[in-house]
Amino acid sequence: MGHRFPPMKKKAVLSVLICAPSVAILFCGCRTKPASGDSKVPPMLTAPARPASRPATQNAGKAESPLPVTLAPPPRRVVRVQGAGPKDPRPPMQLGTRFDVYDIVVPAGAISRREAFWKLIDEDKIDPGTYDVLRRNGMRVGVAPLADWPGMRDLLDDTPCSTRLSSATGRDLTNLEIMLKHDILSESIFVFMPDGSLIGRTFERCENMLTVSFQQLPRKPGELRVSLAPRVRSTRKQLTFSVLGNEREFSFSYPEKTLDLNLRADIPLDYLLVVAPSDEAKYPSSIGQAFLMQDAAAERQEHVMFMVPRMFQMEEESGVGIKAATAPR
Repeated sequence: MGHRFPPMKKKAVLSVLICAPSVAILFCGCRTKPASGDSKVPPMLTAPARPASRPATQNAGKAESPLPVTLAPPPRRVVRVQGAGPKDPRPPMQLGTRFDVYDIVVPAGAISRREAFWKLIDEDKIDPGTYDVLRRNGMRVGVAPLADWPGMRDLLDDTPCSTRLSSATGRDLTNLEIMLKHDILSESIFVFMPDGSLIGRTFERCENMLTVSFQQLPRKPGELRVSLAPRVRSTRKQLTFSVLGNEREFSFSYPEKTLDLNLRADIPLDYLLVVAPSDEAKYPSSIGQAFLMQDAAAERQEHVMFMVPRMFQMEEESGVGIKAATAPR
């Protein structure tokens, strides 16, 4: 004979009988190791988490982008039409500039010590005195035709790399900042000056960046003069005040120190400027080590920069309205 349950406990017993299979299934699903009879069933694989991308800089604001296929698009021709008489003299031709800086991070030595890459770079176009100062400070500079970019890109594709783009547009520009290192607790940098002297300084709580400026040469249409200087900016605010008449004005600022290496290069039309670490960047106190080298999770990395100016023509004609056209190559 079956056992009879008390009337007050029927609902509780039914709940236990209903939930028992669910509990059994739950414990079976949480099993981490297969039983001896389930050796043919492979364990579950978990996809590794994707690493976070590098923080974008304030001036660029661009996310990680792949290497461009070409650096020489057809130039644009922008025509601005103004209401002028037909007998008015034709205004001089004006050129606008779009300046792109590709900051490419590769494993240390993948580009700076690759002779196949530097065979495509013309380092003789840099002033010999400036080139020697930069080399001793851990920086290697040269120019190359835009037509040689496919060969450079093929060499870069052989190594893992990440690219960050910074851009500026205008006839002249000063202080395009390219952030390289954040949250530096302390660093000591020694600089070889153009006169042969050696200057050293220690910075604390700072960040390293490169500042770029460019301007068009008035007597060489289509040619651009580019200046590059490393800069160290403190991350600690400093209280400053100025006196204007009988009033005092207080403000907070971040102290900066620009390390002028006299890097000025004239880039012809359809050329680009390449900046990379030199052999002297192996010294911890060199500028090349402080600005163009960094420590990753598993290996050392280096920054290689391609600075590409693109010119577009601006003309003014008589008439009414504004029109734009594309000039042939």
